[in-house]
Amino acid sequence: MNQFGNGKLYVLGEFDALAAVEVGYMTFQDGCIRSMRLSNETKAKLKYDRQILAISKVAGVSAIYSDDGKLCRKAAQNGIKAFGVHELPPRPPEKQGALDLRVSD
Repeated sequence: MNQFGNGKLYVLGEFDALAAVEVGYMTFQDGCIRSMRLSNETKAKLKYDRQILAISKVAGVSAIYSDDGKLCRKAAQNGIKAFGVHELPPRPPEKQGALDLRVSD
């Protein structure tokens, strides 16, 4: 994970004790066994999504970006704005200087 570091607009969060407590609370709120059986998601995906949300909540993030619709809906239910990656604004075009195309003798 160190290879990604932290950027100006993002911080890599850690799954620490506070995040673990948050996952436990979410699991309790969701009715762990019932939600796993009613969903076509694997247990691993459900746990992973909860970890992402717990880390986000503990870190106090304002938004997450994901193409996973279920994760985005769950984020919204937990008070976190969620956007699809396709909703990111396009990168501004790079400024290019004028080229000197005169032929030199």
